[in-house]
Amino acid sequence: MRQIGLAFQSDKAPGTYARLAAAGEAYGVDMLGVYGDLMFQPPLGPLLEMAGATSRVALGPVCLNPYSLHPYEIAGQIATLDLVSEGRAFLGLARGAWLTDVGVDQPEPIKHVAESA
Repeated sequence: MRQIGLAFQSDKAPGTYARLAAAGEAYGVDMLGVYGDLMFQPPLGPLLEMAGATSRVALGPVCLNPYSLHPYEIAGQIATLDLVSEGRAFLGLARGAWLTDVGVDQPEPIKHVAESA
């Protein structure tokens, strides 16, 4: 089954995410995500805003990493999103990019990402 998804950077003003999410859902998009990129705002706030403006689409961060955010923090954020969105949360995990540029080591990325899932 084919699914269509859109993702947004977390650089928009409050209220913008609700409008974008409602438009995406109206156009038949299946999944909406917010990037968890270094030097931008965390994706949870925009995703919670999107949850209140939608009723069908899956919502989640794309992607979180287990180096700058502990796995129990990741679990708590996804549980919160899943509760607010009434079961529509998904989780994107990755090793992260550019973390070594800010002094965050990434040893054994496959192991750490798998353990965080």
